[in-house]
Amino acid sequence: MFDFLKNGGILWKDKHQPRRKGVGISAPTGYTIHHRKRREDGGDDSDRNISFVSAEHHQAWNLLFDRYPNEKVAFKLEKYWKKFGEGKAVLMARQIVLNLLESHQKSRRNKLFNSKSLRQVINLTNINSKSEAKKLCAWILLFDNLSLDEILEICNKVWLDPDIEFFTKSKTAKISIRKKKN
Repeated sequence: MFDFLKNGGILWKDKHQPRRKGVGISAPTGYTIHHRKRREDGGDDSDRNISFVSAEHHQAWNLLFDRYPNEKVAFKLEKYWKKFGEGKAVLMARQIVLNLLESHQKSRRNKLFNSKSLRQVINLTNINSKSEAKKLCAWILLFDNLSLDEILEICNKVWLDPDIEFFTKSKTAKISIRKKKN
């Protein structure tokens, strides 16, 4: 029996899913496979290194954090939290992003972040480039209405190398990295 925890478009395993030796991974319908530690960095196809995420969430993660090492992901998370975490731009753009997601799910032919919707975000906010508007949309899709601690919990359970974890010290927004204790 498999237990899955579902959070928006993110599906992660609560218990390890047994697989026969030599049998590859396949994501449940509607999800893609995310390697928490990239294969080129020594990651494998073990259960603890795989998360199943929606294509939209995967695209948003890659837009924000690309193929950065953990230290740069922590730096970028801090930067985006300060910029988008609780700001007015997020409030104003939220409905546009939610509408985008809904229309994208109905018709997979459309790009998730198309030029028309990005112009709407730019017009409503103080953001002045399509690149920054895309990042705001990706942030809302991944982390809308979450505290920094909740964001770090999701990153630790779903997105990041399973051997490390992000955390904050006291009430600062400074993100640190440590190896997980086995």
